[in-house]
Amino acid sequence: MVSKVTCLFQGQMIYEAIGLYPAELYFTVEENSGQIKVIENIKEDPLRLSSYTVSTSFNAYFLNMESL
Repeated sequence: MVSKVTCLFQGQMIYEAIGLYPAELYFTVEENSGQIKVIENIKEDPLRLSSYTVSTSFNAYFLNMESL
């Protein structure tokens, strides 16, 4: 038996930032594109970290799925 699932994406994908403290104080994510942006000067971080952990995740809503 061969089956195929067709997903027709309708709607919007919303991105969000996932970061370890204090990354969320210095970085944000554009919710429509997923682009990570710097929002504060990391040179002013009192912790003076050498690295920050930031990633993105997204939610997609599939309004129409049909098995063929």
